[in-house]
Amino acid sequence: MPAKEKKSYISKKSFDVPTLKSDGSNYRPWKYRQELVLRVRGLDEIAFGSEPQPEPPTGADAKDAGKMEEYTLTLADWLERDQEALAQIALTIEDEALGDIVDAKTCHEAWTRIVERWEGKGAQSLSFLYQQLVTTKIEEDSSITTGVNGLRSIASKMKTLGEPVSDSMFAQILMNALPPSYAVVSTVLQTSNQMGTITSDMVVTAALAEEERRKQGVGLTAMFTSVAKGKNAASSKSNDKPKKKNIKCFNCGKLGHIKVQCRGQGGGAEGKASPQNQQAAKNKEKAKTSDPAPKPESAHIAVTSVATDNVPVMPTLYALPVVDEETAAHNWLLDSGASRHMTPQREWFSTYRNLVPPIPIRVGDGSKIDAIGIGRIHVTMRNRKGRNTDSFIDAALHVPDLNASLMSVTQLTNKNTNVLFQKGIGAIMISQNGQGDEIGWAKQSGQLYIVQAKVIRTDPTAHTAIVESDSQNDESDLHAQEFVAYTATTVARADLPTWHRRFGHLNYEYVLDMVRKGAVEGMDIVGSRSPPESKCAPCLQGKQTRAPFPSSESRTSEVLELLHSDLHGPLPVQALGGIRYFAVTIDDKSRKIFVHLLRNKSDYPGYFKQLKASVENLTGKTIKRLRTDGGGEYGSNAFEAFLSSAGIQHQKTEADSSASNGVAERAIRTLNDCQRAMRFDAQLPEKFWGYAILHAAHLWNITPKRRLNGRTPNEIFSGTIPNVSGLRTFGCKAWARVPDSMRTKLQARSFECNYLGFAPNRKAHIVM
Repeated sequence: MPAKEKKSYISKKSFDVPTLKSDGSNYRPWKYRQELVLRVRGLDEIAFGSEPQPEPPTGADAKDAGKMEEYTLTLADWLERDQEALAQIALTIEDEALGDIVDAKTCHEAWTRIVERWEGKGAQSLSFLYQQLVTTKIEEDSSITTGVNGLRSIASKMKTLGEPVSDSMFAQILMNALPPSYAVVSTVLQTSNQMGTITSDMVVTAALAEEERRKQGVGLTAMFTSVAKGKNAASSKSNDKPKKKNIKCFNCGKLGHIKVQCRGQGGGAEGKASPQNQQAAKNKEKAKTSDPAPKPESAHIAVTSVATDNVPVMPTLYALPVVDEETAAHNWLLDSGASRHMTPQREWFSTYRNLVPPIPIRVGDGSKIDAIGIGRIHVTMRNRKGRNTDSFIDAALHVPDLNASLMSVTQLTNKNTNVLFQKGIGAIMISQNGQGDEIGWAKQSGQLYIVQAKVIRTDPTAHTAIVESDSQNDESDLHAQEFVAYTATTVARADLPTWHRRFGHLNYEYVLDMVRKGAVEGMDIVGSRSPPESKCAPCLQGKQTRAPFPSSESRTSEVLELLHSDLHGPLPVQALGGIRYFAVTIDDKSRKIFVHLLRNKSDYPGYFKQLKASVENLTGKTIKRLRTDGGGEYGSNAFEAFLSSAGIQHQKTEADSSASNGVAERAIRTLNDCQRAMRFDAQLPEKFWGYAILHAAHLWNITPKRRLNGRTPNEIFSGTIPNVSGLRTFGCKAWARVPDSMRTKLQARSFECNYLGFAPNRKAHIVM
């Protein structure tokens, strides 16, 4: 079969591609299959825009009959293939999503609309699925199997979207999802596997075994509590007793026990003393021979709190140490029994909200004390080598009557921090960040573990958000509200090092000049205005040191008179979304930078057309000249024809000469320096370079320039002084609110993520 006929046959062949769902949840696999089919059918260049519609002959060619006939045939063939490609796409989209492309005139226009609509949808879906995965809790009375299957279903969806959850991570998620009364299961697993990996199968097996034991009335929690009682605690009533009130004995007919426990005639315990009398006799005998009571500083009392007198007491297996006042006033004590972080120190909190009503907590002597507030505490943890790590103690309880500050091992493990107890060393805290970094250490002193941490007290004027409380003391609700309060600040007051980091590690003197000269609005520097003596590590890591290009002064008199452009890539690591290149386009007059992230070099002409329409509409002016290095992405016949038809003069500099296209080359170098420093500071992997480049360009545009007489590119270009009150450090922790439709009433209202800059052309932030 001739090649031409074979290609025609393939082009007409029908391909069965699963439809794109209306919610975009299967966008990634749909797009991959669709691209593959379009390439096989020879329609990819039309669909993706690299083969635009043929232009009619102009000038003398328009009068040439042969040229016109050739154009007519070429156009007819192009239109036919364009409709084939459009049909291939439209027939694989659900009706609800079809409305986005029904008025598209070409296949490329339809494809572009779909990509723009759904390109970020996969990432958004992943964010919500991840939030759902880490916040879902199995209810106390629910089936463990049902709960585990639900979590596995979520993990399966994430795998479909290209982000599989590792088994070790899923094991940690499962332990976090178990009901509070199963906390001892996690503790046993972590204690018995300190040097090994805990798998999801191990967690499921242990949880199912515990569930089965509870059905038989001998749960692991009861066994664990009994061990604690036998060692150093007073006897307490069994939690199972209320359940036995309705049990009827088949021997004597009385309620509250079964035949094997019956002490009546014919019962299994006939003639025996009651358990209470037996225990009293044992205690009396033991008192005669036991050693003196232990010293107060080693008296840890493990208790299991229950609800009494209709007062909702916070459930906890909680060790209350008795320590001297000096130790209690300034230190955190690591406690494997405390279910929550607790402190009596109100002034330690950087965020704080009153608890109304207070949460009662049962302590070792049987009394109750109240937690009257909840919030976040900023600390610096020190490891055995003396290295400090900034950290936050989240959802800590303020308990004024507590005699020491307790750091909960349970909460640390829930936050992906392993705690290893080693004889003679103390307790080592290891982050589960994939590298196993030691982030903290609790020094052993007698039977106490004193955490080597220093509380960082926050300036109370730095956070001024007010959040109305609608909580009913639901723990997840409190957690969400706390972080809403923390991230909702609008006061742009920070110290000099913080502003240095917010502006992408800008020179300290430039930061100070911005405030002195009023180049931006919404910015205030608190504290010392002297640059720190120590060098900024991310600056040293991220910024190059080679000699700069010769500077060039602007010779244009108005914006859009001259644009400089260059393309950088392919980079060794693809950015999220398969990005391999980025293009910069700079306005000569204002030095405003426009950045486009590209999968392929050939994508640039399409982005330039969008940029042209946008900036000309914004300024009311037209682009006069475009200066490039004449590379292939800029030299295609189609792009040259577009520039010519738009009246834009294309100036080509000397090939492979950085200095001749110096404005664009310097911009690329500056953006790369900035994105590296920001990523190193945030400890984000290389695949985040795309978001970092976009944020670096935004920072460039709102930073004053000497060649602009201390004004910003944004001000020169649009006439508006930028307001930086909403600026935050790239990569910092953020909390995104989950829409009501995406969560249940019991799930958290927000989830933790990283701040990746402002969303282009939207009043929104990018988080992931």
